Amino acid sequence: MLQQVKRLERERGASLVEVLVALLILMVIMVGVLALFSSALISDRSAEARSELAFKAQQVVETLRMENAIAKRSAGSLPPALSASITGQVFPISAGTSFLDLPEGPDDSYWGFWGPPTSNAPNAMGIMSKDGRYSLGYQITDGNTSGNPGMWVITVTARSRGVKGYVGAGGLKVVRYVSTIAK
Repeated sequence: MLQQVKRLERERGASLVEVLVALLILMVIMVGVLALFSSALISDRSAEARSELAFKAQQVVETLRMENAIAKRSAGSLPPALSASITGQVFPISAGTSFLDLPEGPDDSYWGFWGPPTSNAPNAMGIMSKDGRYSLGYQITDGNTSGNPGMWVITVTARSRGVKGYVGAGGLKVVRYVSTIAK
């Protein structure tokens, strides 16, 4: 029996204090891991916002490039400036044009061209959206003055609006997309 008592003394379990210390250490580690997941989510949203802004800016450039090609083909020669036809209207775009904001809602001019396709404007480009998460604008300069002779230099600026779930880390996002279009 004495031998059994000695064996039980050697096999005693962990004390309550030891268990609480182990749980505290585990909790600190778990909080750190959860903080990493939170940071990763914010970083992912930030990257998603920048990617969408870059994509929308690229769509603006490609739309202007397409409209320039249509204008060249219909004119039969190189026009002195870019022009885009919008439901029979033409708006000139020339070098030195001040920064032009794209329409932000159905009440703005040219929403039927830049906005989402609708029954009234089935061929709309679908670049702007009604949710107001971002704004877009562009400026065109003559490539002759910037070392790109025979080209229009197009700078598109895309800005996030701070809509919840779209800002991400570092606050509001701004993307500047620069491209050229042959004159």
